Amino acid sequence: MLSNPLQHNQLLAAWERFVLDQDYPTNLIRPVVEDSWRRCHQFELDPELHHAPIVSDKGQLEYSHYLHSDLLNAARPILERAKEHLYRSDSLILLADAGGMILDVKADPHVITSAGNINLIEGGVWSEVVAGTNAIGTALAAAEPVQLYGAEHFCAGIKHWTCSADIIRDPHDGMILGAVDLSGLTDSYQSNALAFAIMATRLIEANLASDYFRSREQVIDATKNMFDGWKNEGLLVFDRRGRLVKANQLAHQALEELGADLILTPQCRVTALDLDAPVSSTHTPEWLDTPLRLPINLKNREVGTLIVLSVHH
Repeated sequence: MLSNPLQHNQLLAAWERFVLDQDYPTNLIRPVVEDSWRRCHQFELDPELHHAPIVSDKGQLEYSHYLHSDLLNAARPILERAKEHLYRSDSLILLADAGGMILDVKADPHVITSAGNINLIEGGVWSEVVAGTNAIGTALAAAEPVQLYGAEHFCAGIKHWTCSADIIRDPHDGMILGAVDLSGLTDSYQSNALAFAIMATRLIEANLASDYFRSREQVIDATKNMFDGWKNEGLLVFDRRGRLVKANQLAHQALEELGADLILTPQCRVTALDLDAPVSSTHTPEWLDTPLRLPINLKNREVGTLIVLSVHH
């Protein structure tokens, strides 16, 4: 899992060979790096790229923060605590969304200044497609923790950095929500950086899990009486992110009658019922066009959606 800094010069030579004609010594390059370099070659990415692209539109950034408010709230205390540990370490810790865009960064000001040179700052987009092999994009692509040292990066301008990242998963169904990354200049390499990033990720996931179970409880409390009142209909209850919380027995029959391709499992999710998702990005399945759809409110706040399905008796 860990990079070997002692191979830096050999890796630089291997990278130059790969860029020229995809020829390289296979025993030198770790599989996660080799796979990523191959993807970058397929994307026809410029290996001489000096920085990641950046979203600088303030409105777009604010909207992205709104869409990822659950993730940001779960991560904020962890990132703040991590920053205290990173004091004077020439490293930064950051949070990215599932598309590799940086949502938040914590570090000493001088570190953020040098990170700004490659757009390793808020709004920077670090998916492999646009930024090449890097810990954020490669962790998201490989769906596993990744550490990358200097020459292992695909793009020339990023090769003087070392990065370690792990992916954050939704406690409901394991869907990838984003990544946590610990980065610094290559001369600040620490072998325990990946363990640090993994620990921060697990703590964020623990916060997400407690928020998730709290939201489930709210939805269950708010719909208790509804299940008593609709005895002859199929009922489906979703939280505000479109994750299934509860279903009665008749819901299975009603969905079957509608020819719906929805399978009621604990991991069931209907993105069209995500109250925070932009309307343009969600597709409403056909079976959802006809049933009664009611907001679930608790203390004047919409916490979910109740779907009432007619059943032919």
